[in-house]
Amino acid sequence: MNNIETDALYSEYLAIPYQYCFPEIRPCMNESESQPWYQLYASAVVELDPERLTERLNATEAAIHGRLRDLQYDSDHREERQLMEDALRTLNLLRRCP
Repeated sequence: MNNIETDALYSEYLAIPYQYCFPEIRPCMNESESQPWYQLYASAVVELDPERLTERLNATEAAIHGRLRDLQYDSDHREERQLMEDALRTLNLLRRCP
């Protein structure tokens, strides 16, 4: 195989999305990360504007409490509950920061 053929194969290989070539490194989204509360949380922790931060913190807290109510009688979702507890602690820290 000459360099032109090798380059063509390499270029063709690069055109294939990496998750098909390397499924073990494919970014994964667990069930918690697809929940609205998690998306709100993710946007709140990176917010720099203090006014918008307060709005995001309130929205995230409301979404978390709503999700906790949804899971009230469900014995599964231990990991998600732990994530929500951690998120609430982080939100409280962000509220106290100037």
